[in-house]
Amino acid sequence: MKLIEIARAFYMAPKLLIVDETTTALSRQGRDLLYSLMERLCQEGGSVLFISHDIDEVMEKSDAVTVLKDGNLTATLDKAEF
Repeated sequence: MKLIEIARAFYMAPKLLIVDETTTALSRQGRDLLYSLMERLCQEGGSVLFISHDIDEVMEKSDAVTVLKDGNLTATLDKAEF
């Protein structure tokens, strides 16, 4: 079902894609597909707001990270800083 949601989102040619804990519901193959689509969107000038509790995944797939704690901004870091 998540892959269908992702396909629908990309069919609309978004400039901003919000991915909120989506990868937890996907197989490894599904995650790889999503990562590929996210990368392509960014290469085409779009952006991805990637929300995840998986720190390793966030660090690997993100160009910048904003950390919120209890709804308050804690830090914003570029890739070189994390």
